[in-house]
Amino acid sequence: MKVYLDDQLLELEVSTVGDAVEEASDHAGKTGRIVVEVSLNGDQMSGEVLDAAMSRIFADGDELKLISADTVELAVEVLDEVRGQISEVQQRQQEAADLLQQDDAPAALAVIAEIVDGWLWVQQGVSQSTSLVGLRLDEVKVEGEPVEKYAAELLKQLAGLKELIINQDLITMADALAYEWPEVCEKWDKLVLGLIEAIQVAVKTG
Repeated sequence: MKVYLDDQLLELEVSTVGDAVEEASDHAGKTGRIVVEVSLNGDQMSGEVLDAAMSRIFADGDELKLISADTVELAVEVLDEVRGQISEVQQRQQEAADLLQQDDAPAALAVIAEIVDGWLWVQQGVSQSTSLVGLRLDEVKVEGEPVEKYAAELLKQLAGLKELIINQDLITMADALAYEWPEVCEKWDKLVLGLIEAIQVAVKTG
């Protein structure tokens, strides 16, 4: 059995895939890196497949390869993707508003469902990226407000949008998507830029 981290052979005394992944992850963490890819005998594993393989006992000839990434670079990369998602959501919001103004409620509601999923992904991306570098959302502030407050406000705004859907208030919904939600996008884009700056500052001062 051989275990490689970024093509470097590790001398580990382990019997299962899970033990090897854990020790390799600890090794990567000491240099500010995180394991992002795991392959066993040439087959890349993730999600449920990886979970199922964690208890596997190594056999002679098994080869486990792990790839790591710099946590700061990965966090910034995720936040860049979040900015792209915000831009996409903004376009979809205008599309939904246009459909509502054209009295095409079914099509608009389908787009709105995608918008909600997009915003939830944005929140998840922000949470994961800050967690990678050890920043707490209740401690980091952007433009004087804690990130946690931004998240709470967004959930409240999404709840308001859901209420409009339940009440079938299509006119108010169209106006909100066309005139109010673009400001939400702008605010969150500034938030993400602020987080990127905070992460970079933390690295320089750390």
